[in-house]
Order: sequence, then C-alpha cells, then structure tokens
Amino acid sequence: MESYKTWQQARQNLSRAREWIKLLGDKDSQDGRPFSLSAPHGNVKMVICGQHCAGGQNYWDSPEAFNRVLAEVMVENFQFISGKVIEKMQKTERTALIACKDMVDTMNEEIEVAEKSTLGAE
Repeated sequence: MESYKTWQQARQNLSRAREWIKLLGDKDSQDGRPFSLSAPHGNVKMVICGQHCAGGQNYWDSPEAFNRVLAEVMVENFQFISGKVIEKMQKTERTALIACKDMVDTMNEEIEVAEKSTLGAE
C-alpha cells in the first residue's frame, strides 16, 4: 500500500506543478496583463555540502548577490527549466506507478480467489 501512496503523492505533485505553471497564462483582473514570474518574490538559495577537515564547516550557503542573479536567470530561462522539472516529475510519477505493479497483481489474485469463493458459495 505504501507504493500506492507514493504514486498518489507523485501524481498530486505533478498535477499541482502543472496547474501552477498554467497560471502564467492567466490575466490580471486589475490591468489585464498576463501573470508573470517574480524573481524578487521568490526564494532561491543553494547550499554546497562538504567538509575541508574533521569538525569543520559542513554547509556553505550561496551568497545573497548570487541568489538574486540566480533567480533572475531562472526567470529568464523558465520555459526550459520548468520543462525539465516537469519531465523529471513525470519520470518520478511513472516510476512510482510501476512500483505498484506487484501490489496490483497480488490484489488481482486475491480478487479472483474471493470471486470464486463467493460465486461457489451461492
């Protein structure tokens, strides 16, 4: 059943992502302009993980100036980046669905047994 829950979550995540991206086609009710991405309102931060020596710093946050420009680059290349994100989410969803196959096969076998025993009891 865990595989089913994982698939359902992946499916929901993909659906939410697609719906969010579709918002870019909507029109603002005040001025009629299309919705747009806003780099200043987004939160982008990268972290480099690694340790120069035992007991040393493990995580290295990206500098604020880098984060601002990274957000701008992401907005400028959003169509490409979002396409790659959706591709990856689709792969995750398909992989999770395939992982449900054993559970579905087992359930089908149990359903067949239940049907035979129910029909045989009538």
